[in-house]
Amino acid sequence: YKQTVYQQQVTNINGKTSIIEQEDKTLELQLKQLDTEQQALQTEMDAVKKVIDKNIEQTFKTFSS
Repeated sequence: YKQTVYQQQVTNINGKTSIIEQEDKTLELQLKQLDTEQQALQTEMDAVKKVIDKNIEQTFKTFSS
């Protein structure tokens, strides 16, 4: 009887562990996706900043002439 109870507990623990591992994989994938999005946004922000800086530089050249 004790062996059966022990086996059921081990099975339950293994099931819960499997669920946690699956959730961990899902969270890792979400984290990778967020990292990718963050990098894309950073690249876009850098590009916009360069355009703004270039426009400011051209404006000052126009008014200084």
